Amino acid sequence: MSTIRPALIISILAVALLALAGPVEAAPPSVSQALSPSAPAATGSSGAILIRVGLVFEADQCHLSCSDGFIVADAQGRVQAHLGPDVVARPLPDGSFELGDQTFAGPALILRSTHGSAPVWLHGRGYRGQMVLLHATDGKLNVVNYVGIESYLDGVLGGEVPASWPEEALRAQAVAARSYVIYQVQHHGGRDWDVVATDHDQVYEGVAGEVAPIVHAVTSTRGEV
Repeated sequence: MSTIRPALIISILAVALLALAGPVEAAPPSVSQALSPSAPAATGSSGAILIRVGLVFEADQCHLSCSDGFIVADAQGRVQAHLGPDVVARPLPDGSFELGDQTFAGPALILRSTHGSAPVWLHGRGYRGQMVLLHATDGKLNVVNYVGIESYLDGVLGGEVPASWPEEALRAQAVAARSYVIYQVQHHGGRDWDVVATDHDQVYEGVAGEVAPIVHAVTSTRGEV
């Protein structure tokens, strides 16, 4: 028997809370403009909300891979380099980042698939969207995944409930999960991320969660809160 996580209960409560919180605020149309924690959300080129998911915190380094290589951009979105399919990222004491044998200055770096469609793999798990590297305290590294809300939900639903649930139950959970994350976007408290990928918020499995019943439940309730 599946155990219902506390986050599921919170997500149901968020449906009601959203009605009190008001509409999602308009936000800049690029990842780079949303790197400031004062921005409540980012929107992609299609107008979809981008969710900032904290994946790695206070790390010495991280290993990222992408089948078609990486584009590296600075916090303003300016392309700095094109890299191969495997990158080890390290924060340096002078406030820059080391990616492979190259060094990049700035408070943040954006890494995305060269052609925009291939998932980015981090420590063995694949994710849609873009990865943002941020300096943490004590010379450490944080990694935040900026991903469209519907792709985020594809990766969340399977981590929270079994894909074998009845269709209507999956649809209801998709709506609850969407409501929960939008509420968190509106109330992120000045952090550099809206949610984390664990059951502290909602379990986010990335592309591993993209199975047919889950994707159908998310797609068929698109935009519903």
